Amino acid sequence: MPLSLYVYCSISPIRRFFLRIRLLRDLFRTGGLVHSQHFGARPPMRRKEFLELVHTNVCQVDTKSHVGAQYFVTFIVDHKWKLWVSPLKMKDQVLSIFKEFHARVERETDRKLKVVREGNGGEYRGQFEEYCWSKGIWLEYIVQKTLELNGVAERMNRTIMERVWSMLAHANLSKMFWAEALTTKTYVINRSPSPPLDGDVPQRVCTNKDISYRHLKVFGCLAYMHVAKDKRGKLDPKTHPCIFVGYIDNEFVYGLWNLEEKKVIRSRDIVFMEEKTIVDWESEKRTTSSVSTNRDRLEETRVHPDESRISVEEQYEPVGFRQETEASRRGQHAKTEQDPELDLDEEPTEEPVAETKAVDIL
Repeated sequence: MPLSLYVYCSISPIRRFFLRIRLLRDLFRTGGLVHSQHFGARPPMRRKEFLELVHTNVCQVDTKSHVGAQYFVTFIVDHKWKLWVSPLKMKDQVLSIFKEFHARVERETDRKLKVVREGNGGEYRGQFEEYCWSKGIWLEYIVQKTLELNGVAERMNRTIMERVWSMLAHANLSKMFWAEALTTKTYVINRSPSPPLDGDVPQRVCTNKDISYRHLKVFGCLAYMHVAKDKRGKLDPKTHPCIFVGYIDNEFVYGLWNLEEKKVIRSRDIVFMEEKTIVDWESEKRTTSSVSTNRDRLEETRVHPDESRISVEEQYEPVGFRQETEASRRGQHAKTEQDPELDLDEEPTEEPVAETKAVDIL
């Protein structure tokens, strides 16, 4: 008798029963019943130093912007929760955007970037890895199909897209303005209270300066931009109708969408109509065009009074009047052919009536 069978028979029936259950459990596990492990809830943790950890991820949008962008990349500093966002046309632009971000944050803070946690995508391979290794930056790769390990960047992307959708719906703008709504929302998030900072503002934490909110405007509102003297004639309008689409990293410069030239422009001499949107401007434009059309018709009537009078008389002729007139004329021509001496142009003369003499009856 084999030793394993002797050991199995020598144990008690109860232990044999539990041993069978354990064997069946192991068999089911190898058969494909293994599920993903649960991520337990943990309190938010902040790094102690600025630029000690940066979260990054690339998100795709199903609609191209008016400049051709279809992606955007986010960079979130773990210590102060400052957010940087940049639209992209292609994913291979991530390296150039990261170089600009790297140089800017290190120049502003006089600190060195240490760790970058990315979403394990192909855009973070090759030249991106070589650049980080050359600068002494450590890359943290997450496991594929495990977005929870890069949850900070993933949740921020979802929050941004939800707010962008709300902004476009409120302003009645086309989806092609998602890039402008994205940068505007990033500007506002950096100046809003943050729960990880215990209600403090990321921009104030990074710059140690008070934040002003007086220059904030409603996204997508109607605005009128002043036109300089050298760009207009003496009889041209002094303003252009525009739509407010964002800020240009400055409290005194705004980004506007010119409704006539169909392009984004920058200006500071603006009058905002925050209670109106592009729908109100389109309705006013239709009303103005109809009024101008009626005015042009009235001017034509004044210039050609005879033609207008004739047209009005023809418009109000009784039904069948022309048909009866033409029929009578055809009948008169037929009589003329039968009696050539009859002249239709002469007016009919009255026959002389014989005078009756009174007879006296005696």
